[in-house]
Amino acid sequence: MQAKQSTQQEAQSKKTKILLLGAGYANMSLLTRLDEETLRKAQFSIITKEPYHYKSICLHDVASGKHDKSVLFNVDSTLDSKINVIQDEITSIESSIVKGAKSSYEYDYLVVGLGFGSDDFGIKGVREYAKSITSYSSAREIYALILSKLEGLREKDDDEARLSFAVCGGGFSGIEFAGSLAEEVAKKCSEFGIDFSNIKIYCIEAAPKILPMFSDSLQRAGLDKLESLGVQVLTSSKILECKAHSIIIEKEATQSEINADVIIWTAGVKGNPVIESSPLFSSTILARSRVEVDEFLRPKCLESIKPQEQNSQKSAEQSTDKTSQDSQAQNLAQSQNDTKIQSNQPPSQAATFEDASKGLSTQSGVLENVFVLGDCASFRNEPSERFFPPTAQLAREQGKYLAQVFQILLKKKTQKKLAQNKSPYGKKILPFRFTPKGSICSIGESYALGALGSFEIKGRLASVLKKIIESLWNLQLKGFSL
Repeated sequence: MQAKQSTQQEAQSKKTKILLLGAGYANMSLLTRLDEETLRKAQFSIITKEPYHYKSICLHDVASGKHDKSVLFNVDSTLDSKINVIQDEITSIESSIVKGAKSSYEYDYLVVGLGFGSDDFGIKGVREYAKSITSYSSAREIYALILSKLEGLREKDDDEARLSFAVCGGGFSGIEFAGSLAEEVAKKCSEFGIDFSNIKIYCIEAAPKILPMFSDSLQRAGLDKLESLGVQVLTSSKILECKAHSIIIEKEATQSEINADVIIWTAGVKGNPVIESSPLFSSTILARSRVEVDEFLRPKCLESIKPQEQNSQKSAEQSTDKTSQDSQAQNLAQSQNDTKIQSNQPPSQAATFEDASKGLSTQSGVLENVFVLGDCASFRNEPSERFFPPTAQLAREQGKYLAQVFQILLKKKTQKKLAQNKSPYGKKILPFRFTPKGSICSIGESYALGALGSFEIKGRLASVLKKIIESLWNLQLKGFSL
């Protein structure tokens, strides 16, 4: 019996160690798509700070109080039992080892999908006085604060029962939260006997218009809907400082101060702070805690680009962030064919993973055994040379692509064939390609607007479609192949 166990342990130790960091859309998409053979060929482990995966595209509803635990999925029970689930907080990522608060972990392949953090752009007072929706726990804390403020009004006279909220940012997250907040606060006011007209909800945006990714007609529709819910939208209003109970803004060269008992910051996000502080990424192309990745989702190193390209990298990153206010844009789920494991180039010109990975190391331009996905990755849209906004849609497709990569790499004799520069089973692992299919922004329970390619949609139908799309992810997590 002991000899059998020893043999099993020895066999397990010889398996390729594939370590995934973070239980967000990218890594959950990857792990839920692996077949039985692939799971037997390697030891897959995932490290997550919390024991659950949460739908980050629904966090605005958690913060407003509309949703709670319905956005949570237990990681251990969701994934195949062959996958090792570890609860720990990552502190540093190094070559061949990852350090956590509880232990250290070795790997042969590393997949980094640690999610996002809030970016205050150095604006005074944001860290001290504003709350950010960056996780399920932070969203719950915001709701608890909102609820306590409303409960505090119940004992006051109508003249004194006044409360103001400021949502900073007019991108997807800001608009969705402002709409959800207005509806939920109105419900609580009715329940608590508070006059809703005494509640002020501001949405502050530095740009001339909200939702810059949409057409003028959709922007106008979004603005009208917010105002009908009681939200006062302030555009062309640059935030200069956040204080304990107010915000200083500048509009048309004139400064003013807005009362704000609760300040919610949705104006900027970046990659996970662990990225910038980790030795592994010290030689990579890095901006705002996001690593630029190549066409196979591997980190690019500084040596891989020319000096003039290094200078343009930061401006390209900033351009992407300007056109997409936040990384949690609600994007349409894709069909199974949306992830293109084939290149758009002619076969004779298409680079393959096998070609690109021959003898690769940091000296040749990438980290050969590391992949970065989701909010921590900057992936270029080749035609425009801009970076794709790090959305949930993109993260899911990156995970789907990488699942296919591992399934091919771990096939029988794959490593030997790769060493001989042969394609396993006649298959080529071609570059990751991504084509966004559209996005839908919800504003309250039964209204949404968006664009599906060149087709625009708004109203109740858009809201229903958005809910259907969100439910597709639930089905995938429950084992249905989509």
